[in-house]
Amino acid sequence: MASVDGSANADAPPGHPFRGLSIAFLADGFTSDLSISPGETVYDIEPRIRERSQGTICPRDNQLGAAYVDVAPDPRAGRATIMLSYTWGYKIHDITSALVQYCNNSRLPIEDVRTWICCLCVNQHRVKAAQAAGSTISFEDFRETFGERVQGIGRIVAMLSPWREAFYLKRVWCLFEAWTATNTPGCELEFVLPDHEAKDYRQSLRSSDLDEVWKALGGISVKDAQASIQEDRERILELVRKSGSDKKSGSSDKGYKQLNHELTKRLQMWFVQTAANHFQAYLDPANAVHPGKSSLAVALAGFFIGLGRFEDAEKLCIDGTGLCERGIQELDWRCDDDDAKSDTSAATNNVVPLTAEEQRSQYLVHRAQIEIHRGRISHERGLLNEALEWFQRSLDTFAAGGNARCEEAVGAIRRMGVVLREQGHFNAAMAKLDEAWDVLVQIGNTKTSRAARVLRSRGILLSFKGEFNEALNHFDAAMKIYEEMDLMSNPEVVLLHIQTGVAHYQRGQGDKALEHYHRAWNICDLTSTKDSPEAANILQKMGSAYRSKGQLDRALEKYEAAWAIHQAAGTTTGLDAAILLRHFGLVCIEQGDYSMATLRLQMAWTIYETSGTTMSLPAADVCMYRSDVAFKMGNYEDVHKELDMAMQIYKHHDLSEGPDAAGVLLRLGRATTLAGDFEVGRQRLERALQIFEATDSMLTFDAARAMQLLGIVARHRGLMSEAMEWFEKGLGVYKARKAENSPAAAEILRNMGSCYRRTGQLDKALHVLEVAWQIYQKSGVVNSPEAASIMRHRGVVEMQQGKLSDAKATLQKAYSIYEACGTENGNEAASNLQYLGDVLFLSGELEEAKKALELSWANCKFSKLERSPDAAEVLWRLGRLQVILGQYGLGMEQLQQARALFETAGMGATSENAAVIRWIGIAHYQMQAFDAAMACYDESARKLEALGMTYSMLSAELIANIGSVYTSTNRLGEAKEMFEKAVEIHHKIGTHNSFQAAAAQRHLGEIQIVEGSLESGVATFQDTWERLEKCGSTATVEACKVLYNWSRALRTLDMIDAAWEKFHLAWKTLMAGRMMTSSFAVELRSTMINEIGSRFRVLEEDGVEVTCQTVAMVLAKLGLHEFTAQHVEEVVLLTQSHGKDAVSTYQAFLDWVFATD
Repeated sequence: MASVDGSANADAPPGHPFRGLSIAFLADGFTSDLSISPGETVYDIEPRIRERSQGTICPRDNQLGAAYVDVAPDPRAGRATIMLSYTWGYKIHDITSALVQYCNNSRLPIEDVRTWICCLCVNQHRVKAAQAAGSTISFEDFRETFGERVQGIGRIVAMLSPWREAFYLKRVWCLFEAWTATNTPGCELEFVLPDHEAKDYRQSLRSSDLDEVWKALGGISVKDAQASIQEDRERILELVRKSGSDKKSGSSDKGYKQLNHELTKRLQMWFVQTAANHFQAYLDPANAVHPGKSSLAVALAGFFIGLGRFEDAEKLCIDGTGLCERGIQELDWRCDDDDAKSDTSAATNNVVPLTAEEQRSQYLVHRAQIEIHRGRISHERGLLNEALEWFQRSLDTFAAGGNARCEEAVGAIRRMGVVLREQGHFNAAMAKLDEAWDVLVQIGNTKTSRAARVLRSRGILLSFKGEFNEALNHFDAAMKIYEEMDLMSNPEVVLLHIQTGVAHYQRGQGDKALEHYHRAWNICDLTSTKDSPEAANILQKMGSAYRSKGQLDRALEKYEAAWAIHQAAGTTTGLDAAILLRHFGLVCIEQGDYSMATLRLQMAWTIYETSGTTMSLPAADVCMYRSDVAFKMGNYEDVHKELDMAMQIYKHHDLSEGPDAAGVLLRLGRATTLAGDFEVGRQRLERALQIFEATDSMLTFDAARAMQLLGIVARHRGLMSEAMEWFEKGLGVYKARKAENSPAAAEILRNMGSCYRRTGQLDKALHVLEVAWQIYQKSGVVNSPEAASIMRHRGVVEMQQGKLSDAKATLQKAYSIYEACGTENGNEAASNLQYLGDVLFLSGELEEAKKALELSWANCKFSKLERSPDAAEVLWRLGRLQVILGQYGLGMEQLQQARALFETAGMGATSENAAVIRWIGIAHYQMQAFDAAMACYDESARKLEALGMTYSMLSAELIANIGSVYTSTNRLGEAKEMFEKAVEIHHKIGTHNSFQAAAAQRHLGEIQIVEGSLESGVATFQDTWERLEKCGSTATVEACKVLYNWSRALRTLDMIDAAWEKFHLAWKTLMAGRMMTSSFAVELRSTMINEIGSRFRVLEEDGVEVTCQTVAMVLAKLGLHEFTAQHVEEVVLLTQSHGKDAVSTYQAFLDWVFATD
């Protein structure tokens, strides 16, 4: 049959590749033209399509047999405006119904819309001939032709039927068409349902609470799509796969995932928009109101909330409330009309009509459900009191309609329980959740998705109370309900996986937690809800898991992505946002950025204040982490204030025996330990560990921290073996959770290094410190206070190894990090200053050492820790400095104060106290109270032996001190034995190049001199001096003592010039270090006066006149070049003017030269 000319025909006459048939023709003339019966599919009518055109010459190839579109009696045929994507298994009636539905939805006349549809627009005669000949069109040729058609038409309409499990989404050719549309610039992809499917969809929205929608969206899987020809399937899947290949990750499924996501997202929006458009028509006052229409508002609002579109949901709630009110008003107006007391519209639709009372009841139920949605929106925005008001209003509305115990009311009751839990009212929350469950039991609905929600909410509350096993039982029961209902793609399963993961995480089962987080994320990916609040929650949980493994960059990446979702959804003031901010703060703490941590945590606290939830458990978490920041910055008053607030919250919830309260206890234990009350600190930490054990939480990070702190307490008390056992246990938790490379695990390694160092195992100490440092490097936190503390310990080891210049640089760099992080007032920085003072002391920089120690003391005062062990550490070092400077009274006073503080803190048996007692002995020795000195040395030695530290640097120093007493009391044999033993220990522990080893060796040289082995003594002093040069200690009193004894040996050997050179260098060193008041300086001064005086006497005996010239000659020979001729002349003239003799002149001159003021 010839085509009818017209404008559309002129655009695409018969034979045109884009020629299509009008929807008006397909809806009417087409079925009669081919005598199509109801129920027939495309497969059924395909022979008739060919039969209808077999006698016509095809305008495309001029051969007999044309495409149906070229012969169809459609006067409106022409250039297609849409291309239908469908399957041949669809019924013809459904296809035409869907096309009419599309026109109606788009508000387009069916006469003006023309569709290209393959069964009618492709020449089926040629297809059959090719099949008969066994030839096929190459896939690439087909792809090119199809691509041109898609681009030329510009709009694909995909037909879904049935909508719950569309055949379309299971056919690979259909998905290929969709893929082509999504990858063709300017092409639009839309969806359409046949009329009966559209009605079924709307009915499902009213009755299934979105479960069926999520199930449909979760069923899209490109990889599982089928085709009649396997080769076609393989080619199409390969094409899709390659389109998204991820070279960076090596993923081969990215293309599938991209198309799955794109289709799901478009379907999701289409489902919503279709229902929304349908609903908008209900708002027209001219249209009759019906409870079915208000139920659609309930479903759509829930849908929008699930997608995080709260403004759209709120508008729907307002419109839906209006519909309910209109419906109730119309019932009131008709209440006197007996003929209008039933639902006539329902009767028209072959539904059992509702009575007026039934309609009223349904309107009230729908209004109550809308009020629940309003409460949900307020809840998401963090307006908890407002949310409670909406939920209560909902319950009142249910009751007004006689539905107080209906299943829908359970939603309001449950959500009230959730809000009450978040506000910290645990008992009230559990009462509400129990009430919700009781209602479900009464009505026999304990196997529904609503029942699963109640189980989930109860499980969350049980988790908060530390009852993890019972919580997991609730989550498992809820999961089984979803599995039985085949709803595993439902967004609520996402929440269930999240909470299950949290429970596992709190029990220390990190891998199981991550497994559930990833399952939750996969559902979001499957249902294209990765922009929802639930998705933000998953990202936050994933970030926390990465943070626990030390992967801070990945953690921040997840947190930032979650925050972006909250910003887009307008929920940055909600409680979930507060939790996210808290975790942001945690990462900042681990990175050492305490100002940013303070800001993040304050933002979180502000949310809790605004929402009236400062007594909630998440608020207690913020208090605890703010106490951590205060602790790092040395604000210990704030530490106790924050922890007191946190404990009040836990007691308010009757959770003082829960794992979170144990977290407070361990922090209080840390603070108490720092203040020096080790017994109370230990008790608190042990109590915290008992709670962790009772609540099955021994694999949590807080439990590991408690173990670490107990190790520190043991170390402070000198119990090194016990300390190492605790550290090993704590490290075992991190290993069990595969977090041994986290910064927190590195902190335990740092403490282990401290134990190794204190027991003289320097190689082991350096090894674990290096491992810890590498962890911080990988985590990107080398500028944090924790990393600085590793540097501090490394600096102490370098000091013990005699590498004083390296130690000084390391400790100074560590302190600069403390300053940059704003923690220079903290105890870690104070400890760093103490060790820096040690290095400066050993380097002879006594004034600088004093400054460092005074600054450390200022830290103790700032933190109000003047009575703490840290204060004792500073005091004994200051006392040591005074002893070296000859201020024995002041030095002894400070040392005794330090000893008293250590013993008050329960540290009487520690190596720290042993060091103090040793220095008290040194002070006694300097005052020649040898018996008192020996008593102190013996007491110190007993403490070290009890600690198992007989082979430590401190032990070697002490043995050398005992040797000095023996030397001074003429017990040279015993003294030599002590010094040799001290040197042996230094060699054994790797400190043979240290300042302390040099001191022991110097004593050996002195004994050699006394024994008459002058050459051996000189060689020993030479070797000792070289050791002091290596460790940078040539400006110390010890170095002066080496020079002094060396010079005495040289003088005895009559090496006068060399001897005087050593004498003079020793004196210049003492003067430079302002150490002239020490007993050794007095001795050296006396020796030098005698030496110079003897030279002057030689002049007198030789009859040489004492003049400025002769005096200057003697001084020059002695190397004293710093005295000018004017100085010499003034003294000589002064003494001569008083008529003194030559000897008096010499003595006056020498007194002036060696004046100490």
